[in-house]
Amino acid sequence: MQTPWGPSQHITRYGRGIKFVSTAGHGGFFVPGGLLPDMPPTLRRMGQSMATLEISEVGRWYEEDCEASAVILSFPLMFENMEVGKAATTFRNWYWKEYEYLSGRVLNPGESLSKDRQHPTDGEYLHHPQDYASGPSRDEVDPESEAIAEAHAERRREFGG
Repeated sequence: MQTPWGPSQHITRYGRGIKFVSTAGHGGFFVPGGLLPDMPPTLRRMGQSMATLEISEVGRWYEEDCEASAVILSFPLMFENMEVGKAATTFRNWYWKEYEYLSGRVLNPGESLSKDRQHPTDGEYLHHPQDYASGPSRDEVDPESEAIAEAHAERRREFGG
């Protein structure tokens, strides 16, 4: 299968046509066009719209490092709780504006790596530096992400997954 990163070397198939494709240098998820309406528009737009070289498949690609969080958060029942929690953390760290929009919550200093980099001199940072310095490690799954993962685990149990 041809991908935006070159020819595939390994394909992991998830339900409903979602694929994770690895190449020699990178990889990511492919979401077929028929599933795109099932994704929240904010998450759907994060991927690259294109047709693969397989004529029958049109959809979007989501690279493995950050954009993959859009796929995992859109279809959480297809993934393990830990993957959902990590995706929520990645999404909050790298797509803070979208996170704030979808969650309706403004992130505080220390809660998003990319927001902290873009706003290092905000008044909050100047008046409360201890909040910025003492937050949890950004690589750890925080309690909010764990709560999201647990909610998805509960839904999975309800649906017999």
